[in-house]
Amino acid sequence: MNEQNTLILTNDVSELERVLSFVSDLCVRNSIPPEIEYDLNLAMDEIITNVAKHAYPGDVKHQFSLQIALSN
Repeated sequence: MNEQNTLILTNDVSELERVLSFVSDLCVRNSIPPEIEYDLNLAMDEIITNVAKHAYPGDVKHQFSLQIALSN
């Protein structure tokens, strides 16, 4: 199992839905157990929410990338 994916996101909390859906698909494709998926979702929730709320001043939209890599 070697896989690398990059998502281009905006600093908007609504992007979390897209990320969680991506993580779910990734876990299904790679037979990752539900307890690991839960931990990944919890981490993604924290990361995306913090970037969306605190990384950029004002209401201006910015892009950032999220890279997820799996390997044996």
